[in-house]
Amino acid sequence: ETLEQRLEALMARVQPCSTSYAASLAQSTERQRIETFGGKWTPLKGLRLAVRPPRDDDCVLLVSNCLQSPDSDQESSYWAIQRAGHRVSPTFATHSRQRACSHAVCIPYVDQPGKAADLEYQVAASGAGSATRCSVSAERQRRQLVAATFPAGQCAWIEDDGAQSVEPGLWRDVEDFCEVATTLPGDKVLVLCTMRY
Repeated sequence: ETLEQRLEALMARVQPCSTSYAASLAQSTERQRIETFGGKWTPLKGLRLAVRPPRDDDCVLLVSNCLQSPDSDQESSYWAIQRAGHRVSPTFATHSRQRACSHAVCIPYVDQPGKAADLEYQVAASGAGSATRCSVSAERQRRQLVAATFPAGQCAWIEDDGAQSVEPGLWRDVEDFCEVATTLPGDKVLVLCTMRY
């Protein structure tokens, strides 16, 4: 088998990208004060979307952003995306020791629900085990939740919860955290990465 034959066989398995993707957007500039006690999740107003993937194995890319402003000098909170009232994304954390220091919270997540049905996604916030008070869109900044549906053959992701020590100095790879994508001419690749440190 020649190199050209092997390349043709490889390219025959690559699924061409769709020319368009279903997308939904929810946004709000309404001020909201978040007060959570004992780990209770509070939905963010205006950040709720209904999505219906056309195929059972489709993937839904969700990205949310908002500006969070602490109401005290000691504030810790968690943020996540929920499906049908249950957390599906990892939790994202904010920690503040200064009242005037706002945080931009960005939550990307790829969900593969496994069914072509009406799905409801919601962004929610929770306190870090104690009373938490903060404001979202305190000065009417726009917050958003967007969802785009992709065929499963065009999505790949890896998840790993292994710990790795990173010492000062040169750049170094994150162990076991890589993915190879085969593309056709003209294809574009979107890469998102989140880490807890």
